[in-house]
Amino acid sequence: MARKEIMKVVPHYEVKLYMGSETFFDEVFSQEDVEKFIGEAQDDYGFIVPVRVTPVTFISGSHYKEEGWEIAAINYPKNRATEKRIRGFMMELGRLLLSQFNQQRICVMDGETITMLKGLKY
Repeated sequence: MARKEIMKVVPHYEVKLYMGSETFFDEVFSQEDVEKFIGEAQDDYGFIVPVRVTPVTFISGSHYKEEGWEIAAINYPKNRATEKRIRGFMMELGRLLLSQFNQQRICVMDGETITMLKGLKY
């Protein structure tokens, strides 16, 4: 009896964005604030790129610890976004998050490139 194929492997593409939970002015905001803002940014973008928001902790020596998030987008098959479109959305999202949450820096990474976005206020 011949076996029926039940899955297909597709090429993977992922872009990750990293940001902290404190502003340059030592104000703190929540994951709920970030998620709400991301949803609004997705609505305004005109093409939905689904993202995953995962809590992370940034450590710099024994005297600095900051909570934050990894925000990641993949080439989710249902929306058929191209790599260029995913990266473009994540770069725009990084720019918007930088401004909205008064971030000093946001890092955007894909498998080949790391881009450090820096706020103009700093």
